[in-house]
Amino acid sequence: MSRKRVKNPVTIENTVEAIGALGTLADLSRQVGAIEAELNEKIDALKAEAAEKAAPLHRDIDDLEAGLSAFATSHKRELFSDRRSFSCTFGQFGFRRSTQLKPAPKYKWGDVLCTLDARQEVDAIRVKKEVNKEALQEWTDDQLAEVHVRRVPNDVFWYEIAAEDLGDDAA
Repeated sequence: MSRKRVKNPVTIENTVEAIGALGTLADLSRQVGAIEAELNEKIDALKAEAAEKAAPLHRDIDDLEAGLSAFATSHKRELFSDRRSFSCTFGQFGFRRSTQLKPAPKYKWGDVLCTLDARQEVDAIRVKKEVNKEALQEWTDDQLAEVHVRRVPNDVFWYEIAAEDLGDDAA
């Protein structure tokens, strides 16, 4: 089990009550786990059933889309000579003008990045800068002070329920 942080504490007066609270937490956690496991089994069964029912429909959709695309492509001159789409009772289809950026022949995106960097075209380079707090954890206090960072100790309560590991043979 993972450790949990407490948000709204219940008043516990002594260690006997604390031990009882951990026992109750363990029982409640098992109940929640059983409910969630049952729910996940039902969801998985429903997903599998829906996928099985929808599979032939998806195949039909794919076939019809491919056929419609082939028809539009082969009749492009007559259907789309003066327009970009064809409308009918059940919807519309057509061709959308789009552009795509690609590196020039014999170049790759890495080459483009180097060229942009050398020309200092910062507006065309995406950079996300943020403090790496995990790396700063390894620094000494003197190093942290040089970059205006300090360590602030605090105690954060946690608990862990003792549970027997049943291994893979339990299922």
